[in-house]
Amino acid sequence: MTTQRTLRLPAGEFLYRDTGTPDRPTVLALHGMGRDGSDWDATAQALAPEFRLVALDLRGHGQSVRTEQYSLEAMRDDVVAFVEALQLDNFVLLGFSLGGVVAYLYAQAHPARVRQLVTVDTPLPTTWEQPVPPAQAPEGVRHDWNATSQLFPELHTTNDRWWNDLARIG
Repeated sequence: MTTQRTLRLPAGEFLYRDTGTPDRPTVLALHGMGRDGSDWDATAQALAPEFRLVALDLRGHGQSVRTEQYSLEAMRDDVVAFVEALQLDNFVLLGFSLGGVVAYLYAQAHPARVRQLVTVDTPLPTTWEQPVPPAQAPEGVRHDWNATSQLFPELHTTNDRWWNDLARIG
């Protein structure tokens, strides 16, 4: 059974889904751009007999806080605060796309806390050409479009420190 909870972190209120029991090994799952933690519901149900899956709505997404400023490192810091609040240790960190970038930034900063890092369709910190998103959100967008506008340049520009720090992940 999945329980939705909110948690106050330094940036504001965050929603997360918690499936399974706390006595099982934990998987912390981070969604892609424009999505939310519900993307992991089917995965959580499939893993529930053996794992606890915690799926966080990243800032600007789902029902989590909207902020004036967005950055990948701010999202990483949200995950740092979330992990501390839930007292997670030795967990599997799973990220899709944007969530994968936030996951490897977390794993670089706290490699001893992450048992395994799994990323899916996640860009490495290299420069690659992509069309710039439109200034106004397309119809039907449910997340804070400022997150897309502000994060897009970071996702598509080389950050040498992030590239070099990948070696910190064991």
